[in-house]
Amino acid sequence: TISLVMRPAISSLMSSLLLFHGIVLISGPS
Repeated sequence: TISLVMRPAISSLMSSLLLFHGIVLISGPS
């Protein structure tokens, strides 16, 4: 039951983190 709840939560967290990191790299000075 925990894996069923955690798996989509982790995947969405990872995707949003990657998106945020991409935005920071694109808009950041470095």
